[in-house]
Amino acid sequence: MTYQEQWDSLQTRVSELLSFLSQKCNKIHKVAAMHYATLVHFVEDQDPLLITNAPFFPASEYFTREGRLFKQYKQSVLKQQEEAKAREDELLQKHLALEAALKEKDDLIARLMNQQPQS
Repeated sequence: MTYQEQWDSLQTRVSELLSFLSQKCNKIHKVAAMHYATLVHFVEDQDPLLITNAPFFPASEYFTREGRLFKQYKQSVLKQQEEAKAREDELLQKHLALEAALKEKDDLIARLMNQQPQS
């Protein structure tokens, strides 16, 4: 392959890459613009906040729907983790009990084998 062919191949690949990136950017921009438009229309549809007569509360006392949902989600995740830990502990206890029972049986078999009279 000559230098000129390599150069042409490189230019073609770079051109294809730039075209691909351009298409991706256009798609992302279109999605972002649609998302922004839905947010703007959502805000326009809501009643304006009248905060002139509202008392001041620290930000920590404000509760939003998202905050409540996040708190509920966090509690459910913690509950699931606790349940999984309890199941894991229960399985571990059963496993240890099974190992202990098997060891006792092995010891019993070994004692019985030692007690048998040899012919």
